[in-house]
Amino acid sequence: MCSQTTALVVPELRDDLILGLPWLVQEEAAIDLKYTDLFNGVLTQQAQVFAAADMLHRTTVTQHTIPTRPHEPCFIKPFGFGPREREAKQTQIAVMLREGVIEPSESPYNCLVVMAKKKDCSLRFCVNFKPIDSVTIPAPPPIINITDALAGLGEAGIFTSLDLKCGYWQVPVCLDDRPKTAFTAPDGRRFQFCAMPSFIPNFAAITTPMNDLLSPKFRFPWTPEADHTLNAVKRLFRECHTLARLKAAEHIYLQTNASQEGMGVVLYQLGTNRERHIVEYTSAKFGPAARRYHVNEQECLVVVWAVGRSRLHLEGRPFILRTDSQCLKWLDSAQGRKSKFTRWALTLQTFDFNVEHMPVRKN
Repeated sequence: MCSQTTALVVPELRDDLILGLPWLVQEEAAIDLKYTDLFNGVLTQQAQVFAAADMLHRTTVTQHTIPTRPHEPCFIKPFGFGPREREAKQTQIAVMLREGVIEPSESPYNCLVVMAKKKDCSLRFCVNFKPIDSVTIPAPPPIINITDALAGLGEAGIFTSLDLKCGYWQVPVCLDDRPKTAFTAPDGRRFQFCAMPSFIPNFAAITTPMNDLLSPKFRFPWTPEADHTLNAVKRLFRECHTLARLKAAEHIYLQTNASQEGMGVVLYQLGTNRERHIVEYTSAKFGPAARRYHVNEQECLVVVWAVGRSRLHLEGRPFILRTDSQCLKWLDSAQGRKSKFTRWALTLQTFDFNVEHMPVRKN
């Protein structure tokens, strides 16, 4: 735990989100010492969650399990090491033994040790668990939708992140599954993990696409059309607006447009000077069937698709739909002809919006 803490004050705060040390350096952040005692007091009260330099705690809330299908123990014969790699592995094995991360093993399993280079060019001790991965019963964890996560930020302007020291090592491995994590040290000793290891699943599958690019048999055609497209995309990225978060006090605008090949949607709000604050850009190509639709049908499809994509921002809130209003009039008259049109009309009825006519030639 740090014995001293400082607070940073930025002369001109223009951004909603502070992103790391480079941003603080660029903005010439200053140290405000009046908050030092306040922050040190908070850290002292919560000292149990901070790791000392030579000590790690482990959570008691959960354990890492490795559920596997019936199989024979996987034993991969270890290979030799160069002097530099051998020394690095032995050093990190000693650290893990001292921290209680690993323990001696007589397991019938064995996986290969891999030294992965970190951003600071130091080496991380990893194990290639591909043999175990091939017999493991997959149990994917729930993944938060990024749109939901960003919407949850609201209008907050200050964000804090905490980095777990050796986060993997703070999760214990279930006692019955520890033999599956066994590996061999350069000196021949066998160990297994008591805490969750850093691992590289499917290492070969991950590196295959990169290795293929190095093969003289691999063709990588680059046409003038592709070069033109790449430059156009880069130009659009340079010219595009910075995305903003949705603000409760401002009106919401959803603007849609359809072409012969695809559809585009912009969700935005207007600031005090009528400048656009872009919340979301979305686009997609039409499928073969949609490309054959009548233009009115395509415009309606885009509107239905757009409100579905932006449902998180629009549901329960009034908004202004900027589109070719003729298409919605057409949908109102056509909804009895096909069940598809009826579904579209019913979908739009669940939203609270006013239509602002946007002629196709100006959209």
